[in-house]
Amino acid sequence: MKIAVVALALFAALPALASPGAVDQYDCHRDTPSSDDHCHGAVADAKPSQLQIGIQLAGDQWLWDNGPGNIFAGAALAGEWTFDAFALRGNYGHAMHLNGDKGFALSGWDLNIKVGSGLTRLGNHLFAQAGYASRRFVLPDNSSQPFGGFQMGVGWVRVMEKYAVDAVLLYQDPAALEQLWKELKFPGKLTSYRASLGVYRRF
Repeated sequence: MKIAVVALALFAALPALASPGAVDQYDCHRDTPSSDDHCHGAVADAKPSQLQIGIQLAGDQWLWDNGPGNIFAGAALAGEWTFDAFALRGNYGHAMHLNGDKGFALSGWDLNIKVGSGLTRLGNHLFAQAGYASRRFVLPDNSSQPFGGFQMGVGWVRVMEKYAVDAVLLYQDPAALEQLWKELKFPGKLTSYRASLGVYRRF
């Protein structure tokens, strides 16, 4: 009887004793059936902080209430320091005007704060992002006009052992841009968005 009880207890414990496969230093591993990264233990067991450096493909869209919109697309260098659920991200980039006059361009930097659960853990995560964007609007005569404003939005990131990829959509405060166009004798109301897709190396 005792042998039967011991055998039954061992049988019940087998799922808990079974190895999840090779795990990394953050107690995470690749789940074979689903091909997803899976982490064991508490969030505190994951890598507590990380540095990421990478490149973003980004586009800005200005939607005017009284005329055609403007679309800009380009690339930016980005760096990010993450601690648990918080991240500080900065990037600098340049974008060309895709529709209408090709002589226009945008350049400048962004500084943002990200908030999301388990941003340093392997796997997929959603986050909120908010910050400030400083731009120079380059005109066809190569002169430029500065403007800036706050921005906020949401994003998705997939964290892998050495790399991360993300997609972000931001709404940008148009007040300064509307004032700039008013000074250029093109008044109007607009809505401004920025979308980006990034690839980063984790350190």
